Amino acid sequence: MNKIIYFCLVLLTFSTYARAPKEYSLGRTDTKLNTEGISFKPFRDMEPEQIKPLEEQRYTMTRGTEVKKVIAFDFNALWMRDNKIASYKNNLVTLDFYKLNYLPPKNVQLINNIHVIEENYKKAIKPVDKWDESTTLAWLEQVTGKKCKLVDKHPKLSYLLKTMFVEYGQDPTTFGILLTSKDNRTYFAHLKMSGGEFKDADRAMQSFVKYIKIDKVKTVKSSSFQSSKFRPSGNISPEYQKTVDAVKKQVLNSKGWWFAQTNNYILKSNMEIKKKSFAKKVQTHLEFIRSVYEKFIPPIVKISAVSVLTIPNTQQEYKNYIPAGFEWSAGIWMPGRKELAVASFTRDEKQLLGVLRHEAFHQYIFYATGEKRIPVWYNEGHADLFQSIKQSGSKVTLIEDYNHLRILAPLFKRKSINIKNHIALNHNDFYAQKEINYSIAWSIVYYLRKAVPLYKDKRYASVLSNALKAIAAGDSPEKVNEKAFYGIDLDKFENDFYAFWGSKSMRSKAQRNIVVPRR
Repeated sequence: MNKIIYFCLVLLTFSTYARAPKEYSLGRTDTKLNTEGISFKPFRDMEPEQIKPLEEQRYTMTRGTEVKKVIAFDFNALWMRDNKIASYKNNLVTLDFYKLNYLPPKNVQLINNIHVIEENYKKAIKPVDKWDESTTLAWLEQVTGKKCKLVDKHPKLSYLLKTMFVEYGQDPTTFGILLTSKDNRTYFAHLKMSGGEFKDADRAMQSFVKYIKIDKVKTVKSSSFQSSKFRPSGNISPEYQKTVDAVKKQVLNSKGWWFAQTNNYILKSNMEIKKKSFAKKVQTHLEFIRSVYEKFIPPIVKISAVSVLTIPNTQQEYKNYIPAGFEWSAGIWMPGRKELAVASFTRDEKQLLGVLRHEAFHQYIFYATGEKRIPVWYNEGHADLFQSIKQSGSKVTLIEDYNHLRILAPLFKRKSINIKNHIALNHNDFYAQKEINYSIAWSIVYYLRKAVPLYKDKRYASVLSNALKAIAAGDSPEKVNEKAFYGIDLDKFENDFYAFWGSKSMRSKAQRNIVVPRR
């Protein structure tokens, strides 16, 4: 009896280790890379990795007496952006697709040996006359960062396209495959596999290549999420078209992702079809609130930039998409990417639209002031002001936020808010106690917007307008605060501030003060 049990255990153990990981098996449904006409069967449970916009790096260039601000990008990131098509991933397999477009441009002036001005980079790009072995290997070594060798094996792996294998590095479960179509387009598929034996990985790789097809590129139809009411009409600016092209590259090869356009925004998301009506509501609300911002704080400079909004479908996708350290947020404006992102995982549409208004204000004021630095209290206070509005048709009313008041009540009672210290907070200090500081910033801006008619004999009405003028002039946040509160005794201002929040009658009068013009 013991021998039989032992024999069964041996069989079970052997079968456990002999079985290839499920992540090495292929799915049943083809995935298409629309911009290239490529179709393939992804590995089981594979999900697309969303391509993120490049991070800007700002420099101040001095030449003689001329001072000029420039925007630069990482040289390698620019090259990778123009050659990488798509990425897919499951627990054990990473799949990257590239197209051999051009070699890294030479003789480009670098800033700090890393960054380059995009215009200079593009001028230096030269087309490849012929993708022979020498140019192909140079391109491959740029992608992999390793010495590469072309190997002609598995000659009958695919009857639809020419395949050539690339050997590099010491990892036997990393595969590189060159794929050449009948019309001589060449692509590179990079497979990184882990968690199984080489023979399982090799067998899975061969199965994967057999199902790859490369057809003619087809025109991509408009997304069903597009609102016909807000589709841009007529001629669009070159900058708008450039942004659309960049967004297309980010979404059209990522299964489930789509984009929609309005006059001032481009929305990209992978929300499911059941959220189509909400997606259209977002487009409507974006255009509505943009018009409110423009009337409330008219732009100081003409806004030519197009605003991009990304709404990942799940909480984890949102966390993966945004910069590290902000996973606590429900939305974020990323000036380095020229993009805002909002999490769609809440079931409360009203709450999500409130977060959207908050982040959209940050985006608007960034462009409206010519991308100037803004004191945190001014920026966050106004953003929270718009987060909790009351809307009736085209009428918008700024209302008291009871969540903020709940946090502020004990601070008002103890008179423990030091306004002079609060307006001087930098970003790091502000977000160190973000819950309290958001509420304080909101209460100051609400007070300056709604209560100023109650103080006709004081200069409170000029605080925010003076701040905006100083921001437009390019002053430092410290100088902005100084000009905003010029001639105002901050101790007396603080006393009036506490008196206002402790008076039901004053707050009632302030609530009746209409400060947002109708559309």
